[in-house]
Amino acid sequence: MGLTDRARGERVRQAAAAAARYGESREDRRETERRQDAGIEFPDSPEALAARTARLLERQAVPPAMMVEAVRSEPLAAPDAFERILGASKELQAWSFLPRGARAARTVARISARENGRELPVGTGFLVSPCLLMTNHHVLPDAGTARSCVAEFDAQVTVDNTPQAPVRLEFDPDASSGLPGAYPDGQPLTRQTDDTTITSNRNTACPQASSGGYPRPTGYSCDEYPFASTHQGAASNRLLGRTFDWCQISTLTSRTGPGWSACMIPATENTAAGRDDLRIFYNENRVLENDAFYVWIVQ
Repeated sequence: MGLTDRARGERVRQAAAAAARYGESREDRRETERRQDAGIEFPDSPEALAARTARLLERQAVPPAMMVEAVRSEPLAAPDAFERILGASKELQAWSFLPRGARAARTVARISARENGRELPVGTGFLVSPCLLMTNHHVLPDAGTARSCVAEFDAQVTVDNTPQAPVRLEFDPDASSGLPGAYPDGQPLTRQTDDTTITSNRNTACPQASSGGYPRPTGYSCDEYPFASTHQGAASNRLLGRTFDWCQISTLTSRTGPGWSACMIPATENTAAGRDDLRIFYNENRVLENDAFYVWIVQ
């Protein structure tokens, strides 16, 4: 059975389970409808009303003056006051809803399965942390399915109605660190020779303090992995940076998963590794554009 057939079968199973749950809640829905027919505008429990009101107030979705006006005319029990506030807010939406929506959209990915030489969309997922993507079980039911799928962020059209180049990430459920290049079974690194892209990789992983990036401690410089001279460099996954607690970069978090890593290391070691070790490796092994290679860490 192909990946898309498996995903389709799992969707059918999940839909049947959802239909069963919907049937089980029939009486609750009928009770809500009866209360609405009786003129109760918010037929929720007092706890639900309190939670909704608190959420609106925390997000400043109700202007203070309007909130005071809604409840000041007469003494009200808490549930009644909550209903007044909810009633005042239901037609309002702060302008910040739009940029918040755009920010949230950047965490959403299209998930496609590779099958018979094609990539077929099977679902979507969204990041709940820099290294954790949540999706439905029928989309990625097991690790084997995940290995044959790819996630694409920013898979959308621009404001000019033209396709935007998506950011593609491979699923690797077996990886320990999640970074590419691990010998012998990880996703290989591939050589990048375009100077503009190499610079973009460096500036993404290690932005200068003068441009809002990381301050360099005395005697240290910023190093990144995957190497800036690879197609897997930081500019290919701008949202997924990470570091270690001892790396002296407070704006990045310590985690595992896909993306890239940055760390402050002694400047002399950093220069020697990039200028000598990596350059010699490329030259002596004639590693050209798009040539694949691995990194094997030895003691």
